[in-house]
Amino acid sequence: RRSVIVRAQTEEASSPQSEVARKWARSTTKQDDEAYLTPDVMMVFHHPTVQLGDEEQRVTPEMLQRIFCHVGVSSTVAQEYGACFPRVTVAAQGEPTLGMLRHAFFLDVCEYLAGVGMEVKVFSSVDDDEVFVRVGLRDEGIIVHHAERQNWQCQLRKEIVALLGIRQDPQDPASSPPYVPFNKGMVQQMVNAGLLQEGSEVMDVYRTFHGVIPGGSILSASDRIRIILRQICQHIDIDEAEIQGLLVDWFPVHSRTRVEDLRAVWGEAWHDPSFRQPIQTINQYFGPRVAFFFAWTGFYCKGLTCLAIPAVLFVGLMAASLYIPEGKLALGIAELGFAACLLVWAVVTLRLWVRQQEFFIQDWDWQLHPESEGHRPGYVGNMETSEVNELEQEKRYPPEQAALWWSVSTGVTVLFCLVDLICIGIWVAVFQVSVTAQGFDITAFVMLAVIIKVFEVVYIPVAVYLNDLENHRTEEAHTNALVWKIFAFQAINYYAPFFYVILVQPHSTGCPEVVGFGADCVMAIRMELIVTLLALIVFRIAEVGLHFWYIRWQLESELAKVETADGKEVARSYMEEQGKYYEVRDKESIELHIQLLVSLGFVLLFGSVIPIVSVFALVMFVTTLRSAVYMHTHLMKRPIPRRALGIGPWQHLVIGLTVAGILMGGLTLSFHGVLLRDATTVARVSFCLAWFMGGLAVFAICTLLLPSEDATTALLVRRRAYVESRLHTKLGTAMLTSRRDGLTATQRRVLRVATVAKSLRQAENWAVLAEEKWEQIPHLDAGHPDWRALGPVPER
Repeated sequence: RRSVIVRAQTEEASSPQSEVARKWARSTTKQDDEAYLTPDVMMVFHHPTVQLGDEEQRVTPEMLQRIFCHVGVSSTVAQEYGACFPRVTVAAQGEPTLGMLRHAFFLDVCEYLAGVGMEVKVFSSVDDDEVFVRVGLRDEGIIVHHAERQNWQCQLRKEIVALLGIRQDPQDPASSPPYVPFNKGMVQQMVNAGLLQEGSEVMDVYRTFHGVIPGGSILSASDRIRIILRQICQHIDIDEAEIQGLLVDWFPVHSRTRVEDLRAVWGEAWHDPSFRQPIQTINQYFGPRVAFFFAWTGFYCKGLTCLAIPAVLFVGLMAASLYIPEGKLALGIAELGFAACLLVWAVVTLRLWVRQQEFFIQDWDWQLHPESEGHRPGYVGNMETSEVNELEQEKRYPPEQAALWWSVSTGVTVLFCLVDLICIGIWVAVFQVSVTAQGFDITAFVMLAVIIKVFEVVYIPVAVYLNDLENHRTEEAHTNALVWKIFAFQAINYYAPFFYVILVQPHSTGCPEVVGFGADCVMAIRMELIVTLLALIVFRIAEVGLHFWYIRWQLESELAKVETADGKEVARSYMEEQGKYYEVRDKESIELHIQLLVSLGFVLLFGSVIPIVSVFALVMFVTTLRSAVYMHTHLMKRPIPRRALGIGPWQHLVIGLTVAGILMGGLTLSFHGVLLRDATTVARVSFCLAWFMGGLAVFAICTLLLPSEDATTALLVRRRAYVESRLHTKLGTAMLTSRRDGLTATQRRVLRVATVAKSLRQAENWAVLAEEKWEQIPHLDAGHPDWRALGPVPER
């Protein structure tokens, strides 16, 4: 078993799509029982024996509707709800208390998950105040059932391509086999067509993932997590259940072995100047949303490294121009040259990233199957006739009410922006920005950084609340709306002071006098920009440090409360420890993206006349990249492996900043550049218009020369289409249809009852839960049979 798993990992890592193939192949992976016992999802409940003081609190019908009103779209799901959660249904018919509902919810969730084929195991925390429910999808028959039921996209094995009479270089990144809807009947069809032998299984057709299930599985860990969460969220808004106190926490579980491997090949590479990352492995473990974030961050780290070289040369020339005759002319020419270099760099880097992103989208096959097709768990609405099928009902939210909340949300955001501008105006009035060659007023810059950070801390929770009020139907719409709100405010919060100095101050109070340069507003904001970027870097490092010490304090405090009879130190499992890790959801992810986008915006908007800002932006990107890698491999809970079509709305924001940067480049060069300092207003306006039109022309030319699909991506699409066409020819149209097992509805119900009974018998400690013997729930400690595999915590 060990040799099969290691060989499979080595073959996968040797693919040219992996940037650290050799390093990954050499890494030693410990394959012990831990892989087969680690659950996919952990749910943490209050221990039934612990009194929290709110047990007698009455539960309102609105609360029940928010939590238990199914998220499914059909009335059929509503009819099944009572059967899936019988205790909750009975409790809701009277006047339930929070204690009664918490008790019923705990038992119903365990029974429901076991009933749909999940492996459910229960253990108590070290201090006996929480119950951990380990949920895993392990039975291959159940996995096949869910994959076929949900038309899961599974990748064909490379051997199938060869069996179809197609020869492709297996080492070529464009030779990745296509994804097709899972169809169990395809195995027999291939046998009938002479492609496979009798007795072949689904794993002979579809790509197999090793490391968890003996013999492998057609679904990766991320796929199993998605299926489990989709099964839960079909009936429960799990986040709302946590908010209302029915649930302590829930999170996808880290695999100790995979985390140690990631630390070895990725987390310890902080000194690698090439910024190479195992993106394919990150996608398989964390999901595409996280993978796209690290791919984009690493890509722009490389790009900013290239830009920082001419920026440093320009800064050296600027310092030398003070002592060289006719240095002003040389400085002006160099300034114009760097601005042109920045313009070309911004457009080319953007287009190259779009090409790389498109390859990943095609390679991971996310372009046709976005996760946003389903309803968001927190979506509320009235049950109305479905627009798709009039025989069913679905949740629908009144459009006029949605428009009302959008107007309120937009108005509050605009109000925050106005208050922010007023505070910046007060800052300008109190601290008139004045810079000389000998010194500067650090108090003004520190106060500006404080104003920016205070408004950021205050507004973001308000934006999250307003976004929830808008009640978006899908996760994609919910996340995109939050991104646009936060960025619109942060753009004003961070950029407004610099726009004032560049565009307004020359015509109001005038630019300050700088020794050797005269009246110069650009010199006035150079130190201001540097201090702001340094503040972002310091805040990022401090944030990681605070999370580290806070998590460590939580873990030590919990152990300090527990005493053993023999006085020995209490052992705690790695799974239980993850409950104290830092959790990243949409808000935290957006904040991390915003910090990088703001830094990039400083380069695109003001880099034409302040080249040194690109160096500090590079430091910000590198700091964020390395700190994020450390957080993901040491301090963070495993993120939900959400699907993503690239970096989503962030790409539109980068395009907008690029176009705005072209315009700002023309304005700053025209009115603050060395060459046009003594020019007439007409000449300055003409140069600005010419620069902007030329920049747009460069953008258009680069878009034509660097299309979204490069040759490798286009070849990948063509080869996959050819393989699907050949497979269609061999098997017929039936291969594209995910057929069921051919059972009647009555036979399926009988099979479901048998599956439920079997799953409950296999559920660990189910007798203890059913008989409510809460004190007998075991700890996952040295005395537990799974401790050897799951207990020890990997070193930090």
